[in-house]
Amino acid sequence: MRGVIAVSWQEHRRTREICANLGIELHELCTRSRGLRRYAELVPRTVSLFARNRGKTVIVQNPSLVLTLLAVLVRPLFRLRVIMDAHNEAVEPYLNPSAAIRKLTHWLLGRANYVIVTNRHLAQVVSAKRGHPIVLADRIPEAPAAVAAARDARFRVVFVCTFARDEPLDEVLAAAGALGADYEFLVTGNDKHLPANVRAAAPSNVRFTGFLSEQDYWAALRHSDLVVDLSLIDNCLVCGAYEALAVGTPMVLSGSAASQELFGTAACYTDNSAASIASAVGEARGKVATLRAQATAVRDRMTQTWEQQASALRTLLDSPSMSKEHR
Repeated sequence: MRGVIAVSWQEHRRTREICANLGIELHELCTRSRGLRRYAELVPRTVSLFARNRGKTVIVQNPSLVLTLLAVLVRPLFRLRVIMDAHNEAVEPYLNPSAAIRKLTHWLLGRANYVIVTNRHLAQVVSAKRGHPIVLADRIPEAPAAVAAARDARFRVVFVCTFARDEPLDEVLAAAGALGADYEFLVTGNDKHLPANVRAAAPSNVRFTGFLSEQDYWAALRHSDLVVDLSLIDNCLVCGAYEALAVGTPMVLSGSAASQELFGTAACYTDNSAASIASAVGEARGKVATLRAQATAVRDRMTQTWEQQASALRTLLDSPSMSKEHR
């Protein structure tokens, strides 16, 4: 797509899917540096990129908050139109909820030309901050071909985990213990920083997989009976849910309004407490066949909706008014 580029400071499947589908040139500016050294490296590289793309529309991934702020601040200098692809943290901060960060986050919502969000609930927040929202959920990814895998007869649950603060790990472990030996829980993600006391106290039916390769991760999802992906962030549409749908595995998700609206009857829902998680897992076990059938129907519906939303975004980016719009 001529006249449009996308910029991110980290690799993310969502951004890659949007750019690949719409034919947008993607620039992933990444570094191993941390802290101030990271910004000292990325800011000049990004400004140079903006200068080379003077007059274009720039889609920036937020997070990073600094990248988005930079784009808004230099917009007049390079005659840019700035579209923010806003993840949940870029709409209502949870992991860094300080007053200063919240104020800056909400200010940026009103300063970008448009703000892409994953659901209508986040769109309402953007509108309340005088922003202009566009709804585009994540695209269901293409799963690799199935590979045979051996497993025991227990009901296998995969908890998709990154050990972030919004994931109720302690509650999941408690639920696993309550459900007992008939259930096997696999907890994915790099667990090298998992506190020793948490690991030692984990029930015997829980196994921490450590970081999995792409192939092993997809195999774990495909060969499980249930995928659990939970977040304490309100109206957060978790990546594991899209991935579970891609392989047709039933899900237990946090029961936010956005999740229930999007994933519907392909999942059972929980309030993130141990008792509720255990109840939802037990409920899902009792209707696995029904949930698998619903996953196919929901996947087809979501694919169609995504194509419609992506087409609307493409039309906006191609419109003559977009090429003239500045703030």
